[in-house]
Amino acid sequence: MATLASYTSLGPTDRSKVISSLQSIIAGAGVRDRVPLIQTLLDDVADGRGRIGPKETMQALLAAKVLARVPEGAQVFSQTKNLRAFLKVIKSISLPADAQAEAMRCVANALLLVPSAREEWIAIGGADACIDIIERDSYGPETYFPAARIVFLITVARTPYILKMVDQYRIMDTLSRRLESIFENFPISATWTREAMTDLLKITFNMTLQYPRIIDETPGGSNRVLGELWDDQFAVIVPTLLRLYHGLPPTSVPLTAPLMHVLHVLLNVPVEPFTSSFFPAQSSPSGSSHGSGSGSTPNGAHPPESFGQRALNYLQRRSISSDKHPFIPYGRRSPPQPSTDTFKRSMDLLDTALAHYFPSSDSQYTEPDDLKVRLMAKKEDVNVDEALSPLVLFIQRLIVGNEHVKERIRMVLLPPDLDRSVPLQRRPDLIGRLVRLLTSVHMPQTKAAVGEMFYAMCDANGLPPSFPPFR
Repeated sequence: MATLASYTSLGPTDRSKVISSLQSIIAGAGVRDRVPLIQTLLDDVADGRGRIGPKETMQALLAAKVLARVPEGAQVFSQTKNLRAFLKVIKSISLPADAQAEAMRCVANALLLVPSAREEWIAIGGADACIDIIERDSYGPETYFPAARIVFLITVARTPYILKMVDQYRIMDTLSRRLESIFENFPISATWTREAMTDLLKITFNMTLQYPRIIDETPGGSNRVLGELWDDQFAVIVPTLLRLYHGLPPTSVPLTAPLMHVLHVLLNVPVEPFTSSFFPAQSSPSGSSHGSGSGSTPNGAHPPESFGQRALNYLQRRSISSDKHPFIPYGRRSPPQPSTDTFKRSMDLLDTALAHYFPSSDSQYTEPDDLKVRLMAKKEDVNVDEALSPLVLFIQRLIVGNEHVKERIRMVLLPPDLDRSVPLQRRPDLIGRLVRLLTSVHMPQTKAAVGEMFYAMCDANGLPPSFPPFR
């Protein structure tokens, strides 16, 4: 008997057979009449008094989700009456939390595959319900994750609902509190914890990206350019971002979620207004305190050569001795002590990531475009170019936004004492790897970011003024 006919032949008293039928669907048994069976399951869930009772709701939703892994199934999910059925489950106080979570996963799949359903979900109050779940302390990461995924999807595009989230719901306060609570109370190594934090950070990124742009489109908007898209309502999230940036434990593969998503949001944070947060107890090589200069370049000021070529031409004339280099890969030193110095943390992450993907020794080094690098990245399921470039750009932002950082990175990469015995591009250390990236073909984003970083470090128009001329 066909699965649909077999299922609909059961009644409210056939609970064990209903469960057996749902388990067969979940297991992937051959199913015909897929679309009508999905609708029947959702109708039963919405009814709640027939074949599907509270105890069977989660399994019925899971069976429907398995059936809806095809485009026509997602279309069924996205219908208004079915979105309302999911919302009824999500808002229910009598159903178990796993049923709520499964309903949100169904909605997330529908909104991912049918973007037009996102506005309808907002209109029926679904987005409000998901935000309410994120606000509550009574759930765990396995429930926060699908709620966050839904909110992320409805904030990908510029929608007026984002204004409501920020201005009325104070979503930045909620995101800060929820990220902190998950970080403090759940193991970061757990899959649900990482997934929940990642999607909460994706929402944070969307807020910091989209909200200022929507404001600029309203009467009186300031037409701010990229890099100035910031609102004081976002300030509450900055301490949380930095706590995560410094506190997330290392993983076997550098620069993975959720750390990478913390970095993505930090790229939207202006450096200068948050100097005391980025660089507490800052001290310069000469003993001075916080630098206050902006170090920014004039808009539109570009050298006649590319950033990378200009930096390479300059760096070819300078090199450093390995015993002066403070960023030795972790494998050759004891683990670093916890730090709140954002520049040091960023340079440590960069050094670790480059040493991981481009290993080298005193006698040989790995080129960025070596096939071995791509094979390692494929095995780790990482796009190295996309992973490295945001970190390098963040360091460049720190250089531009803080004069003291500019002096510090010069002392790291371009100290006054020179060692000319080995060309820079052949060195096995951090500066050598960075210079080799300037000629990479397979990593264009990182190549450009490294050039930008060197260019900012060199005052964007010549040699660092604190160093004597080359002779």
